Amino acid sequence: MKFLTMIKITTILLAIILLFGCAMHNEKTIKLPSKIYSFNMQQPSIIYYKGERIDFYVKRKTEKHQSVLGWLNVQDLLLMKESSKDIHGYTFYDHLYLVDINENIVDSIYAADVSKGEIISGVYISPNDSILLIHLHYKPLKKNAEGWFYSPLDILVIDFKNKEIIDRLENFHTYNIHYRQNSSCIFSPDGQQFVYSISDERNWYTDDREKYALLNKKDNGIYIYDLVNKSHQQITDEGVDPIWSPNGDIIGYSNNKEVWFYSVKSKKKKLFYKTKNNQTVVNICWTPDGENLYIMTREKSNLYPRGKLSHRLINIKNKTETVNGVLMKLGLSFYWK
Repeated sequence: MKFLTMIKITTILLAIILLFGCAMHNEKTIKLPSKIYSFNMQQPSIIYYKGERIDFYVKRKTEKHQSVLGWLNVQDLLLMKESSKDIHGYTFYDHLYLVDINENIVDSIYAADVSKGEIISGVYISPNDSILLIHLHYKPLKKNAEGWFYSPLDILVIDFKNKEIIDRLENFHTYNIHYRQNSSCIFSPDGQQFVYSISDERNWYTDDREKYALLNKKDNGIYIYDLVNKSHQQITDEGVDPIWSPNGDIIGYSNNKEVWFYSVKSKKKKLFYKTKNNQTVVNICWTPDGENLYIMTREKSNLYPRGKLSHRLINIKNKTETVNGVLMKLGLSFYWK
């Protein structure tokens, strides 16, 4: 009996090990790409370069805050913002530098005008590295005629090769609504257009948000700006964080718990992905080959009041899903090429 009992126990243990091994073998994870992969939500910035992690920080004589805001597409050079406070500890001096992977400053691109309260809040480079967009916000907040406080936004359009400002979009949209954009891939493949969103869901300092939303809802949505014709075109009346697919056919955007695709050719939109439970979409990004969409979601609960992050890659054609929990330790915003 003892012998038979031992055989049964051994058989059960082997079965458990076999099942566990199969589960581990079939578990899919997102592999970090061999090309550059950067997160900029902390200091130093976390960078993956040729499969290796680098804690990136340019060493300077004075202590300053630095963050990677983007990469050149053709060369392995980074766009880095460096901020320092004035002697009173109030005003930030923002400088945009071009730096290499060895943490050396290669060139100075732009210095924010402190006298105007300029703050560099975003930088985006066109696919062929010819056009650079620098987003400038202003502090302190301003108050409009209706009594609303807002942070106006200007966008500098720079000829990157000659380091010249060729256009400046001031008070970028009607009512100066502070739009939300933290994704890469905002340019069309030819670099002549870029996509952006207008949203009044945050960054407004008022106790009457519902009334404001009703009055100005018509301005919310996804827009395309043509750099040649200098014209705005609204393509949806909802959504945030739009991104242009590498082949130029699709503009993806998020809308609370959903991810939508807008066809540039047919001018029609369709639902691509919907989250489960109480998850909301907080970031989306195309993989460089355009075959997958990276989606980050947040789920709030009593156990995770600030939200638990989940990361997944979804294949565009068959919608197969690959989940990875490792990336959530690395930050919310990143630039992937």
